[in-house]
Amino acid sequence: MSTRDERIWQQVRTLLHRATDHVQLIAPFIKIDVFRAVLEATPTSVRQIDCVTRWSVAEVAAGVSDPEIVQLVNEDERLRVRLCHNLHAKLFLADAVGLVGSANLTRKAFGTTARHNLELLVEVDADHPEIQHLLQHIELTAVPATEAMAVAIREQAKLLQEAESTIIVPGEDVVPAAWYPVTRRPDRIYAAYLGRADASPAVREGYVHDLAFLGVTPGLDEAGFNDAVRQRLGAIPEVGRLLKGDRLTNLDIQLSISKRVGLGQNEARRVAETIAEWLKHFDHFYMDVATWELRPGQEHE
Repeated sequence: MSTRDERIWQQVRTLLHRATDHVQLIAPFIKIDVFRAVLEATPTSVRQIDCVTRWSVAEVAAGVSDPEIVQLVNEDERLRVRLCHNLHAKLFLADAVGLVGSANLTRKAFGTTARHNLELLVEVDADHPEIQHLLQHIELTAVPATEAMAVAIREQAKLLQEAESTIIVPGEDVVPAAWYPVTRRPDRIYAAYLGRADASPAVREGYVHDLAFLGVTPGLDEAGFNDAVRQRLGAIPEVGRLLKGDRLTNLDIQLSISKRVGLGQNEARRVAETIAEWLKHFDHFYMDVATWELRPGQEHE
């Protein structure tokens, strides 16, 4: 059985103790207990602590990241938290010196638990060209994290944990769970994504369900959100056939869903109708009322 090996944590703590002006903490996965320890190890003389991470519904559901870290902004006025959706780098900077390597801000990475990871951190100057390239990219793409985002991500993660078909691979690519949209008003899903949807509990439950299984990273503008939804819709087998040019009627989609997933006729019909509404809103398909085929383009064409 492995024993605790706090070498990585000691490296980070030593680095933080050297800081006099500013600290940057960049890691995809951050657990709140480790984050608290890092903040406590940062000297009070440091005027700014900049944290950059990423939040994914699937990764939060897997338990590798805690969006609740954003609440610590209320406890430490030096702290700001931002999100960079494609972040994979791990970098910790104290003024002009840093550590770069494989370790996230988690107990397994820091070696403070018996079942720890084998990690590596090496010292690097902050002015190294690759470090500067990373920091510049973050400045261009990162968005501020908010408590509303954190609450939404946690709520969606809890729903995803309850789904028997969910497949989660912590740390890297996540295989999407089987999903069909349930919200009948896809034109309102972006407002729900922003936390601005005013709806009954039943309707809101549908928004949360779809956002959980969409797994869209927080902080996107509407165009970016729509692109992410289109990609997720394309992963639905019946939609994939349409995108490849197959000619499918609403009935074809209904029968395919019923056969593949085992839904009853009425439920499969409702799912097929909902998919059609989502395609109409997000991917410019329309229903040809003469043939009941879903076709690309606008309805007036």
